[in-house]
Amino acid sequence: MKLESRYLQIVHWLEQCFPNTNIQLEPLTGDASFRRYYRVKVYEKKYILSDCPPDSGSIKPFCDMSEQYQACELKTPTVYQADLELGVMLLEDFGNDHLIDIPTAKQTAYGEQAIDLLVKVRMLSESSTLQLPIYDHDFVQRELDIFTEWCVGVHCGITLSESEQQLFDTSYQILIGSALAQPQAGMHRDYHSRNLMVLECGQLGVIDHQDSVCGPVTYDCVSLLRDCYRRLSDNEIELLAKRHYLQLKREIQMKSESQDDSEKFTYETYIQWLDLMGVQRHLKAAGIFCRLFHRDNKHGYLDALPLTLTYIVEIGMKYPQLQPLANWVQQKVVNSLCKSQQR
Repeated sequence: MKLESRYLQIVHWLEQCFPNTNIQLEPLTGDASFRRYYRVKVYEKKYILSDCPPDSGSIKPFCDMSEQYQACELKTPTVYQADLELGVMLLEDFGNDHLIDIPTAKQTAYGEQAIDLLVKVRMLSESSTLQLPIYDHDFVQRELDIFTEWCVGVHCGITLSESEQQLFDTSYQILIGSALAQPQAGMHRDYHSRNLMVLECGQLGVIDHQDSVCGPVTYDCVSLLRDCYRRLSDNEIELLAKRHYLQLKREIQMKSESQDDSEKFTYETYIQWLDLMGVQRHLKAAGIFCRLFHRDNKHGYLDALPLTLTYIVEIGMKYPQLQPLANWVQQKVVNSLCKSQQR
């Protein structure tokens, strides 16, 4: 469908929502998906309109997940109006202040609040009304394959040899095994500084939550601490990681009938889970950034690629079982991209 025709459909729908009213639309920059967003102003009231063409996907998961997030006392935009057939939603406007835009002096306090909100996110898997998809072996494998296909194959133009393919297969199984060994709970799956918004009341609002799953308990935390769009200091990462670990340990103590389960969940075990989960996420993210560039003509996400690759190499080098993969990424991907940029 042409954009002009789609835009007219949206305007017509808004006129039905607000008859005989002066409506102003302002296009907003979208996220890493097929959705488009507009700020809608009706008199002095502002809304966000989310446009998701039906041939690109359904908005029902977003609506359902919004209800569940709010049931868990998480602040997500209220869905005021929705047309499932047209694929449009009129949402509460959370403003323009994302966590990434907040001054450094306030980042730690908001980081602690973001960690604390994950207690409620994990509760999503306990819902009796909404069954979250399971982040299982095949799910994790599909995400890792995005890196192999789009970053290695398409972006870098590398065809893996048989020994290189074996290296990737072995490394991926290590990452998948670590992910599945963790306690599983509600997971936002894209919990970072661009999806957390600072509201006027000083609390954080959570957006882009429609892809939530039941998965590893460290996934959201490492998404926040090793954010693809900003780099926290080592001290801040350690502070927030310890906060998250202690919360998880308390939950395990409360839920487990055996004291052994809590004693086995050491900080060292947690850090390894966190690190390996981060490598998995950053491999996926690097692949997605390249896919957005080559398939969807979205260039801005390549700006986040260097930091994302840096995380893979730095963290991978900490673990002997991942050092071969980290070395390969450094030599074949990072060095190759650096040379191409210098030309």
